[in-house]
Amino acid sequence: MKNSDYLCFNIFFFLLFIAGCTSEKEPDIPDHIQHLTNLTVHPMDAEPEFSIQIEQDQNFGETEEVLIGSFIGNMAVDNSGRVYITDRSQGIHVYDADGTYLQRVGRDGAGPGEFQSPSSIRFTDDNLIVMDLSQPKVSLFDLESYAHIKDISLSIDDDAANVPAWMESTQEEGLTYQAIDYYGNSDGNVLVIFGHSGVGNLQNRNRRTWEISLLDLSEGRFLKHDILSVEDVIDVLALEEGGAITSILFLPKTQIEITANHYIYSNSNDMLFKFYDKDGDYSHAFYHPYSKVALTLNDAVDYMQNLLGDHDEIIDRVTSSILNSEIPQSWPVFNTFVVDDKNRLWIPTIIDDTEAYEWWVLDEDGELLASYTWPRDKVVKVVNDGMLYALETDEKTGLQQVVRYDIQITTN
Repeated sequence: MKNSDYLCFNIFFFLLFIAGCTSEKEPDIPDHIQHLTNLTVHPMDAEPEFSIQIEQDQNFGETEEVLIGSFIGNMAVDNSGRVYITDRSQGIHVYDADGTYLQRVGRDGAGPGEFQSPSSIRFTDDNLIVMDLSQPKVSLFDLESYAHIKDISLSIDDDAANVPAWMESTQEEGLTYQAIDYYGNSDGNVLVIFGHSGVGNLQNRNRRTWEISLLDLSEGRFLKHDILSVEDVIDVLALEEGGAITSILFLPKTQIEITANHYIYSNSNDMLFKFYDKDGDYSHAFYHPYSKVALTLNDAVDYMQNLLGDHDEIIDRVTSSILNSEIPQSWPVFNTFVVDDKNRLWIPTIIDDTEAYEWWVLDEDGELLASYTWPRDKVVKVVNDGMLYALETDEKTGLQQVVRYDIQITTN
C-alpha cells in the first residue's frame, strides 16, 4: 500500500471513530442545573449494583388493648426498634419491636404533654420529642418511662428580641409562617423548619420559602435564625369558585431532609439533590437525567377522580379547574423521598404503572445502588436498621396500620 493510500485509510477510520463517539447522545442538562458547582451528573443508563428483596415481617396497629383513631398522621422508630404512631384523637401509640402494644403517650388536649395535631416524632439519646402543629410546640418525654418532662413553645412571637430576618417580608406578603417540622441536631438541640401554614392565598405561592432555625432544648429558646432559606414549591390545585386541594401527585413539590452533616433539598420535577452544610452553605449536588412520563388532561382528571372517590360535586369542580388551567406536560420525576439511617436516599420514581412506583436507592454521592417496584398504596415512611416501615390500609378491616418489612440486599 502506498503511503498516501495508507494515510487516507487511517484518516477514514479516524473519522469513523470520531463519528461513533459523538453519536452517543449526551444527557440534556436543564439550564437551571448547569450553573451548579460541584455537580455530579450520573449516566442515564446507570445499572444498579445490588438487588433488593423485601418480605413482610410484622404489623403494628389496632389490637385488643387499643382502638386506633381514624387517621394515622405519622410514625417513627427508635434505636430499640419500638414503633411510635401518631393518632390525632388519642396521642402517641407505642409498640414493642415484636408488635406488642406498650402504652399511649400524651392525649388529646391543650395542656402540658397534650396534643391537638401531633405530627413529627424524633428522638435524642434520652428523650422522645413530639411536635404539635396546632399549638405549636414540642413536648419532651423520658424515652424509658415516657414521663412528661416539659413543653417548649415554637412561636417566634414569644421572643420579640430575637426575630428572624424573614419575619417582616413574609408578613408583608400576607404569609403566615409557623414551625412545620424539626430534626435533632448533633449538639442535642433541634433544627426547626418554618414555612407558610396551610394553603392560604395562592397569589403568593411563588414567594414562599422554608426557613431553618436552631432551638435550645435545655433553655427553651431559639439560639439562631436564618441558617438556611430555600424555595417552597407547593403541590396545590386551585379550584374554580374558591378552595384548593393539596398533595397532588402530578404537580411538583419541594422537600428538605436533615441528616447529621447536611440539609438535603430537592424539587420533584428533577432528579436533582442539593446538599448544604450545617451552616447553611451550599456544598454539592448530584443529578440523574430521567425520562419523565407524559401527562395528559385525561390522566390528570383520572388521577383526581381516583383520589377523591364518590364525591361527584367536588369532582365536577376539579375537572373544570383542570381543563381551564395549565397543567404540566409530564408527571414529576418522583414523589416524597426518604433518607435512611445510613444516609441513603429512597426515591419513589413515577412510571407508567399508575399502581406502583419504581423505587431507587441512592448513596450520598448519588450512585444507584438498587431499584425495585413497590405498590403506591403502601406508603414508605421509615427505612431503618435493615427494615422498611410502610403505612397501609388493611383490606379486611379498612383500618390503617404500620407494616414492617425485612430488607435483604444482595450483589447483582
